[in-house]
This record gives sequence, C-alpha cells and structure tokens, in this order.
Amino acid sequence: MQLSTTIVAAAAVSLTSPLAPPSPSPVPSSTIITTVAVDSFNVSANGTFSINNAPGNQLLASNHNFSKTCTNIHGDFIDTIVWACCSDMNGGWSQNRFRLGQCLENRRGKLVARRDGRFWRTCQDCGFKDPDRATMYSCSCWPKPTAGVEHKLVDTEIDLVDTLSINAFMGNDQGELACFGVKERRRNEECQP
Repeated sequence: MQLSTTIVAAAAVSLTSPLAPPSPSPVPSSTIITTVAVDSFNVSANGTFSINNAPGNQLLASNHNFSKTCTNIHGDFIDTIVWACCSDMNGGWSQNRFRLGQCLENRRGKLVARRDGRFWRTCQDCGFKDPDRATMYSCSCWPKPTAGVEHKLVDTEIDLVDTLSINAFMGNDQGELACFGVKERRRNEECQP
C-alpha cells in the first residue's frame, strides 16, 4: 500500500508543479543553422513547429541548393527552360522540366528573382553557358526604355542557387524543382543521377 500511495503522491506533485523550461541543448559544430523570414508559423501544444502554406514558404532552407540534390542541370532548345534529374530524398530520381519565367524578371537589364517575372518577354540568348557553374543562368536583356537614350542589350546572369543568401528562391522539393512555392506540374520519367 505504501508503494501505490507514493506513486499517486508523486503523480499529484508532478501535475500541480509548474513545468520548468527545457535546458538548451548544445549545437554540434558541424550543424549549420539557417534563418529565414516567413509570413507566419504555428507552434502546437506539443511543440511541433510548422510554416503556414504561404507563397515562398514551400521549401526548407536546406533544400534551396538544388545543385546538391539534382544532377544533369541544363537548358533546353527553348532557352527559358531548365532540366534537372532530382532526388526525391527516398532513393528515387525524377526528370524535371521547369519554366524559369515563373521565377525570374528582367529589372532594367538585370535578371532578378521574382515570382511570375516573365523575363522572356524582354530577354534573349539565354542559357547555362558556363559548364563550371551549372546553376548560373545568363541572358542578354533590354534595359527599361528611357526617352532619348539609345538602347542596347545588356548581358546579365543570376545564380539559381545563391548559397550565400537566405533569399535563395529555387530548390528541390522532394524530387520536383520549385521556386517561390511554384512547382512545375510536368514530371517526366525516372532518371539516373
């Protein structure tokens, strides 16, 4: 009888005592912590953290560098399309075709990341021109028209996976290329890395 009374008394004390905050756990030196801005997030009663389904919040920051999980990154005969063979993180690989007009804009002769930017309207001769920089996309674009100024095409380029920036906009989302939360709905056959 003494044992059961002790257990009940201990249970009662634990239910009425305030919970102490968890002690911080050290972060191993090999762990990289990335901070990103999000529109909103939820934390449930059990401590589960989730990012709301807002545009641009579709990828984890670690998935933005798709060059680490995709191979054979190249352009198409239509110069606004990127192809890549991407891992689904479960052992499978799928061929992806993605229209970059969903991710890039021509802003006064410079390629910039912007959802539904439609850069192809004012740029030409685009593609992946440097085999040593597989994610560097280059174009010749028209600057914004200005009265009385002769206009010439401007050479510009953008790294689709700017690994030094938290503003990376393109990534691999479980085997599918995505940018700003937009996925191309056309996934072709399986591919080999």
